[in-house]
Amino acid sequence: MKLAFSTGSFAEGDFASVAALGRECGYEAVDVNGRLLDAVIAKSGESRRVCAETEIGICCLGSGIEFVGLEERDRQSAEQIGKLIDAAAELGCPCVAVGANTISIGRSAVTGVLGDWLKPLGDRAEKCGVGVLVVNQKTFGESRAIWAVLDRLRHPAIGCCWDVFVAALMGERPGVSVPTLNSRIRLARVSDAKISADGAVGCKLGEGDVAVEYFVKRLRGIGYDGYLTVNSVGGEEMLADGAEKLRKWLTGQ
Repeated sequence: MKLAFSTGSFAEGDFASVAALGRECGYEAVDVNGRLLDAVIAKSGESRRVCAETEIGICCLGSGIEFVGLEERDRQSAEQIGKLIDAAAELGCPCVAVGANTISIGRSAVTGVLGDWLKPLGDRAEKCGVGVLVVNQKTFGESRAIWAVLDRLRHPAIGCCWDVFVAALMGERPGVSVPTLNSRIRLARVSDAKISADGAVGCKLGEGDVAVEYFVKRLRGIGYDGYLTVNSVGGEEMLADGAEKLRKWLTGQ
């Protein structure tokens, strides 16, 4: 497995400074989302130069765009994701992440309507050499439900980005989600927090209630060799600590 970090963790700094810091902390790639996404895409040539100079890659573009089951809005979202796919190809990035908010859709219909929306995006992505990954989130986050969509499609360019923190908020442990999705997991995101009835407070990996180490162990068990993205908050110290712990867990120590 390779280590990446999320730009969404940084409230300040341009892409060059953030990428340099991540590389210094031992990361191999950047999961670009949040406030830096538009800048990285708009200045693709400069972004590629930064990556070359810092010897760091871009493993994913994540926009927060999501399917909601409303025809016109979903059409516009598909157009936006299409542009994101083109941007990923331009940047040499292997995937884009999308979400799904299925609250307004009957549970029995989700598999079909979401799959029908994803397929053309997968076709476009495949031609560009890019993947489209469905991210688990609280509005659509059970591994079994996501598996049902992906199994119906069986599209080589469509997979899953699994966020273990979101899964923990929903009460699903890695022992369920990882074997359920298995090879359909193309990107894994990790963060930790102390979770209570009042909410979640972020903390260093291994110091909260999210089973991050066990998640890594289960990923190793299925032979996952993709990126592990750290979604830490707290700046350089948290970032460096996350890389150190993940490398330790990856070697089984």
